[in-house]
This record gives sequence, C-alpha cells and structure tokens, in this order.
Amino acid sequence: MKHFYLTLIAVVAAVLAFPVNAFAQTAILYGYARNFTGTGLVTIDASDPSSATRINGNVTPTAGAIKDSTMYIVGFDDDFNTLFYQVDITTGQSKKISTVSESVGLPMDMGFNYNDDHMYFVTNSTVEGMSQLCIIDLTSGKSTTVKPNLGFFARAMTVAADGTMYYVTRDGVLFSYDLSSGKSTEIGATGITPRATFSSLGFDRKSNKLYWAVESDGSYVNRLYQLDLASGRATDLGVIGTANNGEGYWTVALDAPFVGAQAAAPLYVDSLTATPDQNGELTTDISWINPDSTVNGLPLETIDSVVVTRGDVVVGKVTDAQPGKPSTFTDHVPDAGAYRYHVQAYNAAGASADRYVDVYVGHDLPGPAVLALADLYGSNQIANVLTWHAPATGSKGGYYEKYSLRYDVIRKNDMKKLAENTTDSTFIDRDIDTLQRYEYIIVPKNDDGIGDSTETNFIVNGPAVAIDTVYTADFDTEADAMLWTPYDANGDGYTFEWHYYPMLKPQGKNLYVYQAHPSNYAADFLVSPPMEFTEGHEYDITVTAANSFAPYPEQFTVCTMGGNAPHGALVGATLTDPIAVNHPEELREYRFHLSKIADDGQGTANDKFTSFLAINCESNPAMQMFLAGSFRIVDKTQQAIADGINVVKADTAAGERQLFTADGALVAKGNVNLKAQKPGLYILRQGKMSRKIVVK
Repeated sequence: MKHFYLTLIAVVAAVLAFPVNAFAQTAILYGYARNFTGTGLVTIDASDPSSATRINGNVTPTAGAIKDSTMYIVGFDDDFNTLFYQVDITTGQSKKISTVSESVGLPMDMGFNYNDDHMYFVTNSTVEGMSQLCIIDLTSGKSTTVKPNLGFFARAMTVAADGTMYYVTRDGVLFSYDLSSGKSTEIGATGITPRATFSSLGFDRKSNKLYWAVESDGSYVNRLYQLDLASGRATDLGVIGTANNGEGYWTVALDAPFVGAQAAAPLYVDSLTATPDQNGELTTDISWINPDSTVNGLPLETIDSVVVTRGDVVVGKVTDAQPGKPSTFTDHVPDAGAYRYHVQAYNAAGASADRYVDVYVGHDLPGPAVLALADLYGSNQIANVLTWHAPATGSKGGYYEKYSLRYDVIRKNDMKKLAENTTDSTFIDRDIDTLQRYEYIIVPKNDDGIGDSTETNFIVNGPAVAIDTVYTADFDTEADAMLWTPYDANGDGYTFEWHYYPMLKPQGKNLYVYQAHPSNYAADFLVSPPMEFTEGHEYDITVTAANSFAPYPEQFTVCTMGGNAPHGALVGATLTDPIAVNHPEELREYRFHLSKIADDGQGTANDKFTSFLAINCESNPAMQMFLAGSFRIVDKTQQAIADGINVVKADTAAGERQLFTADGALVAKGNVNLKAQKPGLYILRQGKMSRKIVVK
C-alpha cells in the first residue's frame, strides 16, 4: 500500500512538472456531421481528430456555427425541407427554429460575430461564380442579404473574436475580410483545394486558432486542418472520426464555444450608435445602454467606468455610468472620414466583451438614390419611365450637401449616358427600339464629388411580340426566358427564378421555378413580354408545368395583366380557374382559351393593341416548387384564315353579294360598299364563290 502511495505521488509530480499550458493548447471543437451510418453532433479533439465522437441526430447538415455554447445549423429533414435548428452541444439534442427560405440561397458556411451579435453566412450570389453575404436571425430563421455580391466565391467562412471575417476560396486561398469596409486581404494559399460543395471554417477564439474541415481527396470524409493566420498554410491534423467507425465524418458547423469576457465582468453594452453632426461638423455623438448583468447572468451592481476608443486611441472615459441606464459621449475628430468606435464597460473583474460601431464624420459624398424604379410608359408610346428619390444619407452614412445634388442617368444595356447633371428625379427613355430587358444606373453627385450609383429593376419593353398565328417561348433558351418578368405581387421575397432543373424527366432543362413560402400563399406572376392582340380574335394558350414532390401539389392559372401595360388587361378575356398540378418533375401540357377579345376603346390602327399575359402561381403555403417549362399562344382566328378554312357557312343567292368579317359575322349585303368598312380582313361572297378582301 505504501508502495502504491509513493508511485501515485511520483505520477502527480511528473504531471505537475509538465508545462501547465501544454494541455490548454488543445482545442475541443464541435461540428455537425454525417456519413453513411447517420448524422449528429460531433466532438473533435484538435490534437487527435480521428477520435472524434458523434451523438446521433436527425438533421442532414449543410452549414452551421456556435454562439456562446449553442450550435445553430441549417439542414434538411427526411422530406427535404430546409430547416433551421439549434443544438445543445452537451446532449446533442436539436430543436427546430423554423423552415428556411431558399430565396437567398442555401448557406455554404456560417460564423457568429461577437462584436455585432449577428450570425453571418455566405451563399451563392445571383452573379455567376460569386458569393453573397447574409445574416440569419437566430430567433426566426429569416435571412437578410447584407451584400449581394462579395466579389469572390467562398467555400467556407468564420468570424474571429475581433470581428474579422476569414474565408477560403474555391482555389484554397485564405483571405481576411473587413465587414465594415467590405475589403478583402489575401493571406496566402492553404495548399489544399476543396473538393466537396460544403466545408467549414471554425475558430477556437480563446487561443485565436483557425481550423478547417474539408474534403480534398475524393474520399467524402473531412480532414481537419489548422490554418496559419499569417501565411494561410494548412497543417494536416488528420481525418475526422475514423477511429470510431472506420468511415470518418463529413463535418460542417465547425466551431468552439466562446465567452467574450470573464464570468463576473459586465456583459456588454447594448444599442450602441454613433450619430455624426447633421450639418457636417467634425463631431459625433456616441450613445449606448449600459449592461445590467454580468457574463454569468448575475445582476451587475456597479460599473467602474465605460471606455470609448476611436480606432486604437482612447478618447473618452465615462465614470458615472449606471447599470441598465443610457450613457453618451461626444467626440471631436481631426478630419472628415470613416471612424470605428469601441465601447467596453469595466468593473473589478475586468472588461466586458467589445462592441463597436462605424460612422462617417464630416462632409460625405452622396449615397445611392432611393427607390429607383423603371416602369412602362402609360400611353401608346414605347418608352420607359425612370423615377427615384434623393439619397437618404451620405455614401458612408454621413452628411452630404444637398443644394448641389444632381444626377447622371445611364442605360446599362449599352452604357449610354442618357442624362447628365439633371436635377430632376424622373427621366423618360423613348429610345426603345429593341424588345429586351432594360436596366438603368442612377449616379448621384454634388460639388464634393461622385456618390454611390444604384440600379433600377429590369423591365422588358420594346416593339410588341406579334402573334403571327403562333408565338412560343421555350424557357430552356435564355433568349426566350429573359423576355419574361417575375413579379412578386405580395412582396414576400419568394418569386419565380430561372435556372437549370436537373431532376426533370426524362432529362433536365432550364425553366422557371417558384419556391413556396413557408407561411404565405403564392401571389406570383411570370409576365410575358408585351404582346400584340387583335380585337375579335380568339387565342389558345398551352403551358407546360409540373410540381417537384408528390405530397406537395401546386396550382396555377394563366391571366391577363394590366398594371403597367400600355393598354391594361385584355378587355372581355376569360380564362379558367386555377388548375391543380401533381405530377412530380414531369412537364405536362395545360390548355387555356381566350374568348373573343372585345374592343378596348383605344381606337388603334387595325384594331390591334398591346397587353400582357402571365403564368400565375397560386399555391398554398409550405408546398415545394412549381415548375413552368414553356408557353405557347396560337391566334385561332388567324390560323383558320391561314389554313384556308371557309368560315362563311351559308350560301347566298346567285348574284347577291355578302360581306363577312374574318370570323364569320355578317357586315353588309346587297350593294356592298367596301370603302365604307373599317380596315381589316373580310370575306366577300357572291353565290358559291368567295374571296378574301383586305380593307386598308
């Protein structure tokens, strides 16, 4: 027994003799993973990734990150719904927060910013080969776009404790990214080229070490790397999880728990704002609400001081701050420009977590024009009307001189400058000689310089499509598809998008897809280009359509469109009620009939006028996808004439003349005076002989 006691002392002494921080350098990371045997929360020892363990879960993950000690992930359920979950990293239990909209794209990777309390993610941009930056609300799961085009394509991202974002490109190069300025800085090549679509960067913020879970060798499992923050070079730490099942884990949501301050220190200031002088003077007012609790959740009794830092320089110290009460500080800056203010509360235990706010002080350049819209001209002319409002703030959020404000107007299609130094907030472009999408750029400027430009919505305009018997739009071709306009009538951000759909039977094709909103009924239109109709004619319409998944039927109809159409909706036109669609990923034909179009009262030449048709999705909430594959319209009246069909049914007495319209209505008989008739196509019959007559 004595011998055992001495041996134990020797072991303890040996352990204590080992450097104390040797174990502290080993990070314990968490992720959410899947392989061929299941999914779930994964715990990873960075010093031995192969020993990673998994608690089985019920989510197929795509991205995630940790805030404090709670993991948030986006993934699929068994019905392929995209869902937002929070996961307890001690038990692995997941709790659904909401169904996720895919209107801004599926998150590629996520990272929490402890400086502004936002969960960021990157996803594919609408610009080919680029990423966009978004925020996902941790309570509702609603996504908000921060920057629609980052100017790069990120395979993975995370945010450090100081608020700097790091990302790795598709080529395996590590960059840092300043969220406030939107500027990237290349750090260096990792030496690893990611293979899979999803990988994950994660920070151990206590040791300021950056880790990357990524598959690079075609094995469909992830290796864990540590990335050098100075050079970007990757150090291979091993395959994640092979020691337990031999397969390894495909891991996303890589991250580590983090607390921004000591447990007894103040939590952090709230509602931090910086308001520059509204007349452009070189002062700014900083305001915030002091914390009322400590990091560990106990009431905060006192605050020793609140320190305000501009950049790296302390500019103020508030010594009378009260817990839970507002405080302010006014700073005078030496020059006009952009500044970042940090605010931290202190007590005897130390400093709170950092909070910062960016502000532009002094004279700023104009910001972007507000509500820049392009609309069709509301008369018989082919023209586009542009309207906008003056910028709400300066380019950097500061004051700008409004008395010298003026604008340039540029047509984006050909980059032609249509107006220069105009002080108006409207412009009419009448140079519309081609049927296409038109977009415009509004450039504000003043005596201080050129401000931020903004683009209008696109609008399809130009000479109307003549329905010369048949008009067909196959949405597989970009030329056809780009002449149609998605219109989100209820403004919920869910609308038709044109892209390739690979699962279609018998083979994939480009088409228009409507992704259902989780709680709103669809009120979405896919609007045709301007089309030329003829009064008195009848039209047949064929739309090919499908839904994406059998348990989720969709419904749609075809309607006429007024609104910004030059002549409004078709007068007297009738179509069907919504049609239910439930044949997954198989396009089928649906037919509609436009009855004789009545006189629109416009008195246009040859009784022709312009209007629009639309495919109108009216699906219930929480469905899946409605697919529109093609559109075809046939002028039945004109087709009958072209095919030589005798639309005059009755014989007439020998020698008696009768005049009929093209669709068989009797106009005159006996002594027929052609010069007295309206311009158009007629059939003149005498006895059993008939011939077509065009009256001009």
